[in-house]
Amino acid sequence: MNATKLRLLIALVALSPAPSAAKVTVVTTLPDFAWAARAVAGDLATVVSILPPDQDAHTLAPRPSYAVKVGRADLFVVTGLDLETWVPALLRKAGNSRVRPGAPGYVNASQGVHLLGIPASVDRSRGDVHVYGNPHIHTSPVNMRVVVRNIATALTRVDPAHRDTYTRAAERVVADLDARTFGPELVAALGGDLAARLAAKGKLFQLLEKRQYQGRPMSALLGGWLGRLVKARGAPIATYHKNWTYLIQLAGLRLAAVAEPKPGVPPTAAHVASMLTTVKQQNVRLLLAARHYPPSRVRAVADKAGLEPTMVPFHVGSDGTKTYPDLVERWVRALERSVR
Repeated sequence: MNATKLRLLIALVALSPAPSAAKVTVVTTLPDFAWAARAVAGDLATVVSILPPDQDAHTLAPRPSYAVKVGRADLFVVTGLDLETWVPALLRKAGNSRVRPGAPGYVNASQGVHLLGIPASVDRSRGDVHVYGNPHIHTSPVNMRVVVRNIATALTRVDPAHRDTYTRAAERVVADLDARTFGPELVAALGGDLAARLAAKGKLFQLLEKRQYQGRPMSALLGGWLGRLVKARGAPIATYHKNWTYLIQLAGLRLAAVAEPKPGVPPTAAHVASMLTTVKQQNVRLLLAARHYPPSRVRAVADKAGLEPTMVPFHVGSDGTKTYPDLVERWVRALERSVR
């Protein structure tokens, strides 16, 4: 190759666009984790969720296409409890050593979450008992801030070149969730991390009622979603399935009755009849149910028990929700209506 051709080749290479860095491929079990991954990674990752927004994670039937997705993943985000019982089989079929438990690409989203509903003993005759605690961690924004940070940490493991980008994005998402949950004033006075730790353990309201801040009751600083639900504190509600444990504690509500006689077991006539007694004694008004349950079954239980059936989306992407804050907003509005 003569000098002229060499110079021409170098010039063409210089003018050609630089090849883009390969994106991180993230696969999540739940749409809510997919939202968190997209919020943290932005354009640096391709994110897909296995569970469709309007399906129940307990009963999902795995398809071959799910194994293909996991087989290509750099990161696999799971709840880490015994919600997605189909995950072990999915991992075996995928054959991807990068995302198996213990590998850098495996993300236990619930790590660091204060778990509720851990059974004193395991007895499968009692229904679909979750041995590690209630797995529906995403029903509290306090838990989702932990999930966001867990995903950010995992992204830095598989893509350390963008560590700062992931860390900064995660903290922006956490700060936004804190402001929406507690209100900016309380976050400024107490700090988001402390407020979240207290709320997760059901101790936030106790502290706010006892402390003052700059001559004002600290409870007066509470805003956001919890500020809107202050009037609902202590109110009894009924749920169709025991999947609202974290939201109920966060809002200071009281679970008076569950339509399913055992977790995962459809309501029976005898159980609904016993519910009616509880509902009347405790003046329960609301039956809260995720939208993926059969509406006719939820309405039948509500009618017999004298309750107002309130069906809400349970995952991001259901019923027009696009983000996790959209989802929580729908829950808060439903609870506000029940109090009025």
